[in-house]
Parts: sequence; structure tokens; C-alpha cells
Amino acid sequence: MAFFSKGETLFKAGDYVKAELEFKNAVQIDPKFAKAYYMLGKTALKQRHGKQAFGWLSKAVQLDPGLMDARVTLGELFLAGRAFKRAEGQADEILKTDPGNIKAKFLKISVYLVNKKFKDAETMLDKIDKTGERPVQFYLLRASYYNAIGNRSMTGTVLNKGIEKFPGSPVLTMALVRYYGRKGDLQLVEKYLKKAIEISPGTTGLKLNLAGLYLKSKNLEKALVILNKVLESDPENEKNALTAAILLLKSGYPDKAIEIVKKGIEKTPESYGYSALMSEIYLKKREVEKAENVLRKFLSLNDKLSKPDIIKAEINLAKLLLLQKKAGEAGNLIDKVIKDDPKNLDANQLKGQMYLASGNGPEAVSKFRSVVSSNPKNIDGYIGLAKAHILNGNYDLALDVLSKALKAYPDSIKLLKERINVNVHNKNGAEAVEKDLKQMIKLQPDNYGPVAGLGDLYLAMRRYKDALSQYQIIENKRPDSPIGYLKIARVYAGQNKINKAMAELEKGGRIIHDSSVFATSIAQLYLRQGKKNEAIKKLSNAIKKDPKNRIARLTLANIYELSHDFEKAIDLYRGFLKQYPNSWMAANNLAFLLTEKKIQTSSSLDEALTLAKKAEKINPGSPLIQDTLGWIYYKKGEFVKAENKVDSAIKKLPGNNGIHYH
Repeated sequence: MAFFSKGETLFKAGDYVKAELEFKNAVQIDPKFAKAYYMLGKTALKQRHGKQAFGWLSKAVQLDPGLMDARVTLGELFLAGRAFKRAEGQADEILKTDPGNIKAKFLKISVYLVNKKFKDAETMLDKIDKTGERPVQFYLLRASYYNAIGNRSMTGTVLNKGIEKFPGSPVLTMALVRYYGRKGDLQLVEKYLKKAIEISPGTTGLKLNLAGLYLKSKNLEKALVILNKVLESDPENEKNALTAAILLLKSGYPDKAIEIVKKGIEKTPESYGYSALMSEIYLKKREVEKAENVLRKFLSLNDKLSKPDIIKAEINLAKLLLLQKKAGEAGNLIDKVIKDDPKNLDANQLKGQMYLASGNGPEAVSKFRSVVSSNPKNIDGYIGLAKAHILNGNYDLALDVLSKALKAYPDSIKLLKERINVNVHNKNGAEAVEKDLKQMIKLQPDNYGPVAGLGDLYLAMRRYKDALSQYQIIENKRPDSPIGYLKIARVYAGQNKINKAMAELEKGGRIIHDSSVFATSIAQLYLRQGKKNEAIKKLSNAIKKDPKNRIARLTLANIYELSHDFEKAIDLYRGFLKQYPNSWMAANNLAFLLTEKKIQTSSSLDEALTLAKKAEKINPGSPLIQDTLGWIYYKKGEFVKAENKVDSAIKKLPGNNGIHYH
């Protein structure tokens, strides 16, 4: 009891490390001291040691099933770990013995809310309300209930009632910060953040949140006042400095972030945190060489650095080298890391990715097998292994890897996406793709990507009614997004119901004003009807609304090309390439048109050849580009080169009449 009492005193004072030692002394003397195990669990939670906390709390409940507080805390751990049945089980066990235990009731309500049993949650909250026992947790849960059913005004009303009763509650204050943040009421967010700082003046995180709010409001001056105070109050605190710099970086002030990080590097050059962030800032500014040099300078301090920091820096440097296509140097660096730390996950994965990029399937399989063998929880490892099997042409093995991984991690969106990608190439994979897309929708009901994907699958299968139902979900839930209208129009167009497709696009255009996307799609429908002049008018309108509309510009250029209005087509392709210099299609088409000009010159053929070679560099092996190159060589009188190129193109596209003509 002496150790236990001392531990409690230290726990209340916030000295959790020393408190833990006292509680451990207590259970060493009495291995059946349930309360001491409970306090060990609470201490571990304060130190964010979840696994340890679970072990201690389980032991406490096992030794004394009547220790209700331990059961509640254990139930809360289950809830946080999404083990909802086990959380509810703890609440039920408490309520059997102690039907009035309000903490157990709150735990049960929390389970109801996450399981969307809103009626059950409401009934329990009403019963508690009638008793008049309304602690802080009651207001938080009542607000969560209203938020879950979409009653935003009542969410605010409940939280405000709570803060009236408990004006000094930090959790209610922060709940109001989040509530007004969702509403976009920045003035009230500021008010409650300031109040939270008054309640807990020593909490740096709150001050950083307030600075973040000012940055969001584009009030850099106010933000810098707070950030400078935070940094001046604890100049040696690296975490605060890095957090402040990241905040400025994310808010669009990279130069201000650089100022903080530079000071940090000057003060402690051996700190990897500062160099890592500086490298990241330069990378975001697309100054890759500067990002690389920061890491090289850090690694030059070799003797002053810790081994883990050296390895982290070498891995990030290797990533930068790969980004610059310096595969040889990157490979040497990764090999060095693996030699120093054979089980390093990042290095082994990078090596596997390099094998994939170079087309070395067998080595990629070997590397990713070792990754998942030493790190069975590594989802990216399974995905890499599946890709390696595909590289070797083993689709069944790829599916087997992903299916086994999904048995262990059924909620992994990454794994589901990858299995969908594999099954898309599988002749009999449509049913599996449908099943996985439905699972993704279940896991992420607010993500409309999988909903659109499922609609696209049905459309490809000509299940028009099913496709329409998926796209209508998007249109109903996201009327401000063009996706739903465009997709529904595609369904009607697929059934040759052009008027219905047109009406859907016009409806979208009325709701989303000045959208060049709808004008482009309507133009494409006009083309299907043979209404070329109407299509040209719509496309010109779309380009006026959005000069960066790639599809509109390429479609219009293509219309002029097919109409043999080559000068207009050439002008459009030239303008397009100024904006999008890496478009192989525009470069190829322009090159071909230059060979078809009425008055042919050697300079226009030379320009055509330069453009076609540029297109070939961007998209090597394309039969369309090979054909264009062949036609240019033919026009230049270089017939052997012409024959080789056209012959290469015809082998890849044997059914193309244009290439046969050439």
C-alpha cells in the first residue's frame, strides 16, 4: 500500500514514469493486487503505450471482475481498437452488477453510435437526461448523436449548454472549436481556441492550432506573433520548431518555414529532423538538386551522426536520386543501407521497386517475399509482391498473394484496389471486381470513386440500369460535381439515347455555371449526330471558358484535321504544345500535318521530324508515331528508313488502313 499510495501521488502530479515504477513495486510484492494493475494500465495509457495498457487492464479485470473502473477503461480500449462487441461486452458485465453505472452507460452509447444504432443511443441518452445526472461526457455524447444523424444545429445547441454548465471544460471547449470549424465560423473557432489556451496555458498544441487558424485566414502577422512566442519560450525544443515550420509550409509560406529550419540546422546540424524537413521543402518547391545537397551535407557530418539517422538520410537521398533517374547511384546507396541494416524495410522495398522498374520480375519476387516475411503487417510489401508476379505473367499467384493479405487485413483499401487492378485484366474477373468495389463502398461510404468505378464496370458490361443507379447516387449526393451528370450522359449515349444524354449535360450546366466540361461533352454528342458546325461552336465556347481544357482543344484540332482544314489544326496543335509540351499525341499529330501541307519545304519536314522524334521519346514504341516517322522519311526521300518505320508500325497495328496506304 505504501508503494501504491506513492504511485497515486506521482500519477496525480503527472510523473508517469516514476508512478509506473511504484505500481510495479506494489505488484511485485503482491502479484494479485488488482488495483495496482489497473493503475499500471492507466499509467501506460498516459504514456501512450496501448499494448502494455491492454495487458495490465486485462490482468486487473481477471483478478477482480468487480473492479468497474478497470472494466470501463478496458472497454474504452476495445472501442478505440474497433473491437465493438468486446467493448459492449464490458459495458454489459458492469451494468449487470451495477445498473446505474453511468460510465458503463456512456460506453454502451458510444458503441451504439459507431454501429449506427441511433435509436438505441437516443433512448439511453433520454433516460440519463431524465435522471438529471449530466456530466461533461453526457453533453459530448448527446452532441455526437445529433452530429451522426445530421442535425447540426442541435449539435451546437447541446455543446453550448454543456459549456454553460462546465465553463472550464477543455474537452467541451475543443468540441466547440471543431464544431465551428466544420461550420466555417472562424471567429467562433478563434474565440474558443483562445478560451482553451486560457484553461490550459501550458499546452503548446493549442497555441499552434491558433496560429494555424490565423494562417488559414491569411493573417500571417498574427500567426508569426504566436509562433515566435512558442519558439522563444522553449528555444531548445526541436519538436515545436519543426511543427511551426511544417505549419507555415502547409499554409503556403515555404520561405518562412525555411527561416526556422535554417536556424535549427545552424544550432544543431547533427539533427536529422531539420535536414529532412529542409530537403522536403526544397522538393515541394521543385528544387530537387537543393533537396539532394541538404542530405549530402548532413551525411558529410558522418562522425557526429547516429546510425539510425544516417540510414534514414541515405534512404531519402536514394529516393531523390531515383526521382532524378540516377538509378545506379541510388542502387549503390540502397545496397549500402541493406548491408548496414539487412532488415531495413524502406531499403528492401526500394530495392524491390527498382527491380520492378527495370523489369526484373524474379528478383522483385525474391525481394518482396523477404519484405513480407520479415514484416507480415506490411501491406505495400504484398502489393509489391503481387506486381512482381504480374511482371512474370503469373496473375493467379498475384491474386493468391492479395487474397491471403486481404484475409488478414479485410479493411485495406490499398489491397482491394490492387486486387481490382489485377482482376480487370482477368477475363473472368468482372464478378470479383464487382464484389471488391462493393466492399470498398461499404468501407468508405463517402468516397464516390468506388461508386463511379462500379458504375463504369456495369457500363462496360452494358448493364445500363445498374450503371445508372450508381451514377445517380453521385449526382444526388454531389450535385455540385460534374461527375454524376457526365457519367449519366455516358449511359444514355451508350444506349444511343442522344437527346436524353444532351438533356442531362444541359441540366448539369445549369447547376454548375461556366463549366467548360459540359460544353465539351455536348460537342462530342453533336459529332455523333454529324453536327460538325454545332460541335465546333461548342468546343470554341468551352476553350473560351477554360483555355486549359485539353480535351476540347484536341477534339477541335482533330475536327479541323479530318475536315482537311490543316492550317487551323496546325495552329491549335502549336498552341496546345506551348501549354502541354509533353503531349506525345499533339506532337505526333502536328508532325503528320506538317507533311500534308500543300506547299512542302525542307524546313517544315525537318520540324516534323523533330516533333515526331520528341513524341517517340515520350511514348517509345507507339505504332502511330512509327507510322508518322515513316511518312516523314518517305517525304524526305529516305526510303529505307521509311520502310523500316512503316514495317514496324504495321506489325503492331495490322488492321490500320492508313498504315497500309503508307
